[in-house]
Amino acid sequence: MALAIYNDEFFDAMDRMMENNLSRFLNYSSPYYKDWNSSLWNSWSFPTDLVEHEDHYELVCDCPGYSPQEISIEEKGNYLTISGERKSNNDSGEKKGKYYRKERSYSKFTRSFTIPENVKSNEIGATLQNGVLKISLPKSEPKPEQNLRKIPIQSLNK
Repeated sequence: MALAIYNDEFFDAMDRMMENNLSRFLNYSSPYYKDWNSSLWNSWSFPTDLVEHEDHYELVCDCPGYSPQEISIEEKGNYLTISGERKSNNDSGEKKGKYYRKERSYSKFTRSFTIPENVKSNEIGATLQNGVLKISLPKSEPKPEQNLRKIPIQSLNK
């Protein structure tokens, strides 16, 4: 069976139309085009859910195609930052056949979250399974409620 190249005239026409419109909007000869192209087209933000359980918070993120080695989770103060970087699938230098369409390439993401004060930061844990990253943020004992104190205002008018 021979390799069949999928040729859809509608999608090819849409690609050409988008390319033509973008080339009018962008000056491809500009030295900034490469940076703009790589930073905007290849950056990605992942959908996230934050769930509160009785004893912990859970941050659930979709990170399809990323391995644990390509994802970094950092906690500093009340901020949790998740970032990832995936190299192009041909960064190894090996040529593995002729591409007819290449849409999967380099991508990176960074996203920061403010975490509640009642999180045990030294017990934060994470798992990655089937492209779903789950971060567990264990709760600490709640801080005692502080009494509301009204501050008097002195008038300096004569």
